[in-house]
Amino acid sequence: MRRQAGEQRLSSTLSSLASQAQALARLVQQYQGQCAGSRVYTERANSCDSIYSDIGRYALSIGRGLERAEDDARKDSVLPGRVRELRTQYGLDHRFWDELSSLANRIEREHKSRR
Repeated sequence: MRRQAGEQRLSSTLSSLASQAQALARLVQQYQGQCAGSRVYTERANSCDSIYSDIGRYALSIGRGLERAEDDARKDSVLPGRVRELRTQYGLDHRFWDELSSLANRIEREHKSRR
């Protein structure tokens, strides 16, 4: 019972985090499209700053959410293989998250270099 309830909580949490990850991916694309290049960035500095801030908030929220979800799943005795399956099902497998985190980190470096 505990494991099954834990899987349901994990599934619900991952569904919410997947929506946030999609929003983060859109923000990253928006930043890359609108803020690439120093001249463009200078012309749109306020907008780029806002997008950058949103990227940071989403990345932290998703990262913390994934950690918390996996910790809760462990406490509920959800099998590690099942956790991996659910993360993959919701598009939050480690490879996807690593790539998205890498893009967010690259944007952070670029943004800081312009300041």
